Formats: sequence, C-alpha cells, structure tokens
Amino acid sequence: MKSVQVLLSCYNGEKYIAEQIDSIMNQKGVKVKLLIRDDGSTDSTRLILKKYLEHHSNIQFFSGKNIGVQKSFFNLLSRADVQMDYYAFADQDDFWLEGKLQRAIACLESYEDSEKPLLYASKVIYADETLENLERFSYNVRRAPSFGNALLENICIGCTEVFNGKLRDMVTKHQPQSDIMHDWWLYMTASSFGKVFFDEEAHIYYRQHQNNQIGMNNNWCDRWKNRIRNVGKMKGLIRRQAQDFYRAFGDLGGYHVITKQIASYKDNVRNRYKIVRQKEIYRQNRVDDIVYRILFLMGYL
Repeated sequence: MKSVQVLLSCYNGEKYIAEQIDSIMNQKGVKVKLLIRDDGSTDSTRLILKKYLEHHSNIQFFSGKNIGVQKSFFNLLSRADVQMDYYAFADQDDFWLEGKLQRAIACLESYEDSEKPLLYASKVIYADETLENLERFSYNVRRAPSFGNALLENICIGCTEVFNGKLRDMVTKHQPQSDIMHDWWLYMTASSFGKVFFDEEAHIYYRQHQNNQIGMNNNWCDRWKNRIRNVGKMKGLIRRQAQDFYRAFGDLGGYHVITKQIASYKDNVRNRYKIVRQKEIYRQNRVDDIVYRILFLMGYL
C-alpha cells in the first residue's frame, strides 16, 4: 500500500475543515498522513485541529504567521516527510471522494520512469456550501497538458494535485520569487521536466461559497464576465512567470528557448510576432487562445 502525505494549508477554516479532514482520513487503498499548516487563524480552527490530534496519530499540524496561501503551501512542501511515496495538496473547505488518492496513484504508477517528476490533476465537481447542487467541471481540456500550455494557464487545480517525491524535491529547491501560485508552479515544473496526467474524471467536491464563487456561474454572460476579470489579473504575469522559471531553472529545462522568448517578448515588436506565431504555446479554449495572442502583440501579458 502506497503512502501519501496530504499537505493542507488553512486559515479561519472552522466552518468546513472538520468535514474535509474526515474525507481525507477516509481515503481507501492508501496509507495517509496529514500535515496541516495554520496560516495565523483567529477563529477556532486551531482548537478543532488539536482535538483531531488527540485521536489521530497520522495527523500533524503547526501554526505560523499569516503569509498567504502561496507561501504557506511552499512552506508545507519544505517540511514534508521525505520518506513518503507521494504527496497531495488539500484546501480546507472541500470534500474528497474516498477513491481520490487511489485513483491518482494508479495514474502515476502507470508511468514507467518514476525518476522523473510526475504530477496528477483532475477535474472537479462544483458544489454549494452544503455539498449539494452538484455541477461537473465544464471547462474543455482539448489538448494534452504541456509546458507550452503551462506557460499561459494553469489547468491543474491545487486541491486535485498528487505528485511524487521527485517533483516535491525539485520544486522545493527551485521556488518562484514572483506571485505565481504553488499549483501553477508544479504544473510548469512537471510539464517541463517530467509528465503530467490530467484526469477527465472528478473525485472531489469543490465547495463554492462567498469567498470562492468561481465555478457555479454557468450562464454565458457570467462566464464572459469571469474571463474579463481574469484577463485583468494577468497583466504582466505571464512574462514575470517565464522570467522566474528561467531564473530558477536556467537551461535545465528542455523548453528553455520558448521560456526565454516569453521572458523577453516585450523587448521589441519582432519578438512579439514570434510569440504570436509560436504553436507550442496555447490556451485550452480556442477563443482564449486568440485573445491571448492579441494581448501578446499589445505587450499586455
């Protein structure tokens, strides 16, 4: 039976964290350890966690000052047990179906070269606060995961990610300096140096509430409003991330040429046209892909 250490960062999670921990403890076919970092909660989260420690020897938690979700998860990675077979990220407010980790490990074990960094991610089932009104992840992943895709978007939601020790070691040694999220950085690293498995099946209820209302808006108007908001958040981000990745890994990556192209694409118009014509980079949605190429021409990304 394979061992998995689940890395969970929480902040003021008293409302849902017990339900999430229970779903993690109920995983079938794997040996689970849970490491929790409390990111400076001011509610009763830590009291809840202490009660779990009284009854579960495979749960550990520690507290720290509030540093935000990105740094909190990278801190968890650096503290992970190096003896584990696999690792997984968890958010405080979701619910895992009992076969989630078993399914992920089966996918990862199917790859022959275990010495490469391996990453598993999947679709999710959106749910409301009561874990009802379930709705399947509707975003179409039309092309296989790749570094060219990872340079422009993250299709690997952190709470679905399961990965091997090789990827954990690589990411721990080569951390970003920019504001890139932990799950996106893993997608970039694994797709550059190893293998990414994207599961079209969903094994997690991705709870949507007032602090996380991103997936349940399914009408055409709301989807486009969300796209516009996301573009606003992307200003300069793609270029910074490419610069950061090249700084962290240099010529180690097999795709360092395309990384350098994006990192320096704003230097002149010729570079911008090179990026626009570059077929190796793409977004999954065809309309998004066209829009982003226009934004590259404008020097926005």
